[in-house]
Amino acid sequence: HRKRTNNSSGNFLNVFFSAQEESINATAIETSRKIAHNLYPPILEKFGLNEAIQEIVEEFNTSKQINIKYKSEVDLSNLEKDNQLHIFRIMQELINNSIKHGKASEINILFKNENNNNVISYQDNGVGLIKEKFNKNKGLGFINIESRINAINGTYSIDFTNLKGFNKTIYF
Repeated sequence: HRKRTNNSSGNFLNVFFSAQEESINATAIETSRKIAHNLYPPILEKFGLNEAIQEIVEEFNTSKQINIKYKSEVDLSNLEKDNQLHIFRIMQELINNSIKHGKASEINILFKNENNNNVISYQDNGVGLIKEKFNKNKGLGFINIESRINAINGTYSIDFTNLKGFNKTIYF
C-alpha cells in the first residue's frame, strides 16, 4: 500500500511507486503471456499436432543430441484440441526422459491405426527400465504422462522384456 505524505517529496514518492507498480504489472502480463504460450504452443494452434511433433523432432535432431525418426499414418487433425495438447506434452516428456534418464541416441515414434484405435509406438535405444524399480519409483514426469494418457481416455503398455531401450505403446 502506498503511504501518502504532505511534504514536497510526496509527489516524487507517488510517481516512484506508480512507476514500480506499472513495471510489476508489465512483468506479470509478460509472464502470463509466456505461461499461456507454453501451455498451448502456437504451432499446435496454427498447424496441428503432426506439424508440432515434427517441429520438436527437428529441433532435437538439429541439436545433434539425438536422432529421432517420426512417422504418422494417422490423421491427427480430427482430434480435439485438448487431446492434441496432451499428446504433444506426452511426446515432449518421453523424448526428454529418453535423453536425460535413458541416455538414448535414437528414438523411433510411429502413429498408426490398429483395429480402429489410434496407437503411438515409442522406442528408444537407451538403458531401459527394470520393472520392479520402475513400479516402486515413478518420477513426476511419468506420473504426468499417465495422467495425460488418462485424460485422452487412453491406455498404455511398457515392454520390460528388453533390458536395452525403452518401448512404450499408447492406445487412444
